[in-house]
Amino acid sequence: MNLSKLILGLLIFGCAQAIAAGKGGHDTNVLDLKWPFINFSILLGFLIFKLKKPVKEMFDKNAVVVKETYDYAEGKNKEAEIKLKMYKDKLQNFSATTRKIKGEAEREVRQFEENKVKESVSTVKRLERDAASKIMYEKKLMINNLNHEFLDAVIGQVKTTIGADKTAQ
Repeated sequence: MNLSKLILGLLIFGCAQAIAAGKGGHDTNVLDLKWPFINFSILLGFLIFKLKKPVKEMFDKNAVVVKETYDYAEGKNKEAEIKLKMYKDKLQNFSATTRKIKGEAEREVRQFEENKVKESVSTVKRLERDAASKIMYEKKLMINNLNHEFLDAVIGQVKTTIGADKTAQ
């Protein structure tokens, strides 16, 4: 970049010198510019001879950098296209996956409800059996208590009757 600015500056300087070389009057001749033009041509030829190799190397180096950058960008573009395709496939399968998950969740909910109903029914039946057994036990216990109380009452009355009747004694 600096080299191209230098060449451009020298060209402008040479042109300005060529213009200034004129006599400044109206009767200037083109032949008066012959020696400044020759000087400028020699200078330009020398500059081209000396700067040709560095300028070529600079452009070759820039071409390599541009090619590497292009290859890198092309590789990243291919990676991005692969990822884009993968994500598009995932998005297309998303609705199917969502339906599948919803179906599994609904099936699990139905299974849970069925199991809960079966468990509740078996619990209710067990509680009914337990309640019936408890009622029967308490009934037997009450009957036994009533029998003992009745028997005690009968014995107490017999004792009273026998104790009051002297002939029975």
